[in-house]
This record gives sequence, structure tokens and C-alpha cells, in this order.
Amino acid sequence: MKEIDGPQFVAAFKKALEEVALHEEELNALNVFPVPDGDTGSNMLAAMREALKNLAELEDTPSLPRVLRAIKEGTLMGARGNSGVILSQIFRGFADHVGERTGLDVREFAEALDNARKVAYRAVMKPVEGTMLTVIRMVAEEGLKIAQELEEFEDFFGRISAIAEDAVVMTPRLLPMLKEAGVVDAGAKGLYYIFEGFRKFVAGEEIKEVKIAAQVEIPAARVSEEEITYTYCTEVICKLKDPDLEKEVEKRIREYLEGVGDSVVAFAQDGILKLHVHTDHPGEVLEKLILHGELQKIKIENMRIQHQHIVEMVDRVEQTRKKYGKVAVAPSESIAKIFRSFGVDEVVLGGQTMNPSLADLKKAVEKVKAETVIILPNNSNIVLTAQQLVEHVDDKQVKVIPTESIQEGVGALMRFDESLEPEDLVEEMIDGAKGVTSLSVTYAVRDTKLNGEKIREGEYIALKGKEIVEHGEDRINVVVKAIDRSINSDHEMVTLIYGEGVDEDEVEEIKSRLLEMYPDIDVDVVFGGQPHYYYLISLE
Repeated sequence: MKEIDGPQFVAAFKKALEEVALHEEELNALNVFPVPDGDTGSNMLAAMREALKNLAELEDTPSLPRVLRAIKEGTLMGARGNSGVILSQIFRGFADHVGERTGLDVREFAEALDNARKVAYRAVMKPVEGTMLTVIRMVAEEGLKIAQELEEFEDFFGRISAIAEDAVVMTPRLLPMLKEAGVVDAGAKGLYYIFEGFRKFVAGEEIKEVKIAAQVEIPAARVSEEEITYTYCTEVICKLKDPDLEKEVEKRIREYLEGVGDSVVAFAQDGILKLHVHTDHPGEVLEKLILHGELQKIKIENMRIQHQHIVEMVDRVEQTRKKYGKVAVAPSESIAKIFRSFGVDEVVLGGQTMNPSLADLKKAVEKVKAETVIILPNNSNIVLTAQQLVEHVDDKQVKVIPTESIQEGVGALMRFDESLEPEDLVEEMIDGAKGVTSLSVTYAVRDTKLNGEKIREGEYIALKGKEIVEHGEDRINVVVKAIDRSINSDHEMVTLIYGEGVDEDEVEEIKSRLLEMYPDIDVDVVFGGQPHYYYLISLE
């Protein structure tokens, strides 16, 4: 497929709606930022279903402009919550750029996505990275690049779906609250499912009518009620008295809302002002709006009561038995949080000098309510113990990915695909682990001699697997030289997980030197707090 017209966009939109509907409850339970609204999936779905109603009223073979206008107007009127409103602005920006074109090629589609990015960011008073805004930004930026080399939509949507998924995985790195809660951003993942729906459409998958959200893995994120700053989630649609002044009114209302609450989204479109705010005084917000027009739709919800509902819902879902569960070994609580952000159910603390026992691993596996449990030992001394566990668990299947480092464990999780059968999934995750080059930096506990070189007690040493690739008394130099010896043209990212005894100034100096040496490579820094190893480094 090299061009998308009106009927094809309708079909792609329906497949995207199906994908969001299948994961509605997952997205609802993920929603913990900035407060536990607990309805991201439902809000995005409401916007898309309203658009679907508009599409149903069109002729059998509608033009692309009519299709996009129906989606633009439908998502606006059906939008609820931050996620629904931002989603409506993404479709608005896309539709406005397309204009009266009757068909889109890959390049034109990418350009429309870029305009969607611009409009979505403008709709939010204080754009926050680590949300669905990050997903649309990364998809738009990378989409413009790959559109220069691709002609087929099957290839294009395959690539941007993968980009969206990568962006979702990044969200806990960008938002500390997500990392603390052990989840990815709900709106970001919802937008990924939309792009995944587009990919499945062009791949030829059948469009089905989804009535009930499927039971899916839902990380149990917890946020205390005390963290809710404002009580009432307030959403209003107001028909303005004077549409010619909509931009001026939009600006004034935004400034007002910023003073009475947070999570502010407000925009005017076609004579309609739509807003979302968390506040303690929803009545005052309504009084302010009445000065500018007629209130058409009002929704006010008590988020403290809503918070209790989400906790109860997560508890119910946790009692169901899902297809896959994951158990990982980690040397510190900080690294455990990294694994939880990738959907790991149970983390066993352990590693070098503190290998967990068979009983420790068995206890963790038994806690996971899943048909198949994937174990990531993440240390060469724990792999054999994990493999023995296969014969000691009766009520579920156990599969071991023989990861020998934390870095390999993350690489394996990046390739997790719930749609695969167990044997295929194991193979995919093993490939992901093998695709990571792992380095570790520690110190020599005694004098030794390797490959004709003397290594003195107390020197810093860098290892690739069990091979010493660099040593010396200057830790920064050891790290930089070890990476320089190991990096190749296929690597695109260096991740530094720093442990106990390492200060941030040192890490920043290493990062600065690496960026100077390799300007085309991304360098990511993460605090791991692990003992014994100053750095765990992955080259990907």
C-alpha cells in the first residue's frame, strides 16, 4: 500500500480503536500520573467511539477530508480527561495539515504527524515529557526521517509502531513518579496501541468488533491518597459567545486555570472551548466560563473516591491468571524498580556475592498468577539455580532466559512480546539478551597477571563478560577506555548504570567525554545503587 484514501483511513481507525479497547483496563490501571485518575483507557476510547459515530454517518466511500473532519470533530466532543483531550488535538493537527488532499503517501502522512505533534504540544499549558506527548514527538521526528527512504505503508507503520513502543519504555526515565510506581505512562501506551492498530491494519489483520476489554497484564501501581493535590477533576465544553475572540479567550482561561489548579489542558476550536483541570473549586471555574459563553457539557469527579475505585479494580485484576508473568533477580532496589518499569511482576534481590537460593526463586514464581513465568537470573552464578526450578513448580510453566548480567536482562525484556507462544518468546528474548554488549567496572581484590599484564590489588578493572578489557588507577579513564575498546559502528546507545560510591559529577564527566567522542550515539545515565560494581554498562 503506497497511498491511504478515505475508506482505508476509516478501516485503520477502526483497527486502532479495537486495539485500545482490548487494552482499556490495562491503561486504566496504569494511570498514576500526575494523580490516580484511573480512566485513561476509558477516556481515549470515549473520544474514539464518538468519532466512530460520526464515521458511521458518512457515505459508503467517503473522501479523506470528510473522514478526517468526522474524526477531528468526534474526538473533540467525546474527549474526556487529559489523555482524551490531547488525543483529540493529535487528530486535529493531522486533519488540519491534510486539508483537502484525497490521498496520502508515506511522506505526506509523516508531515501530517509532525503537525499533529505541534498542535498537541500547544494544547497543553506546561507540556511534560514522559507522557503521550513524548510518543507523538518521537514518532513525528523519526517518521519524517524514515519517510525519505520508505514508500510502502506496511514498512512505515511497522517502523513507527516500534518507535512508539520504544518511547513508552522511556517514560519512566523521564518521569520519576512513573519510575517510583513501577509503570509506564498510560496515555503514552494508549497512543502506542493506536499506532499498533494502524500497523495491524496495513498488515492485513481482520477488524473485529470489541465489546469487552480483554484481561491483560496490569502492573499494580500504588499512589497514596495524600499525593492527590486537588480533589475535583473538572471538564467543561463551552460554546463561545464570540468565536472571533476564541484565541484571546483561550489565553485568558488558561492563565486563570493555572492559578486555581493543575493538569491544565484548554483550547478553543471552531467556536468551542474545551478544558480539563484538577481543582478544589469547580464551581468558580464554571462561573468564569459562563462569562464567555454557554456551557454545553460538564463533568466533575471526586478523584479521592476515584482513587479508591482504581485500587479495588487493580486488586480484582491481580487475582486473574494471565498468560505470562516475569521474575527477575536484581542487586539493588533501584535496579528492581527499573525491571518493574518493564512489567516484571516479582524481583528477587540478589546477585554477586548474594546469590538467591532455589527456595527464594520458587517463592517469587509462586506469587505470580500466570500460566507461564519467565525467569531472568541476570547473573552467571544464578542461571543454573533458575534452570533447576523448572522441575520444582507444578501449577505453571517456567521458562529461563539465561541472562548473565543486568544489561542482558533489560535487553531480553525489550523483546518481550505477549502475542508469541512460549518457545518462540524464549527465543526472541534470548536474541534480545545476546544483542547487548555488557561491561562492568569493579576493583581488583588481589594482585594478578593476565595476558602478560600485571594488575595490582585495588586497581579499577573493566570486564566484558569474564574478560578484563581495561584496568588502571583512574576510574573515569578505565570506563571511557573500556567503552572505546568495545564499541562498534552498529551501536546506537550507551547506558551507564552507576552504583554505590559513585557521585553524579563523575558520571556527568564520563557522559560528556563519551558524547564528545561519539556525537551520534545516545548516552543514558541511570542510578542503580548496586554494590561491588561501580558501573554496569550496556552497548546497544
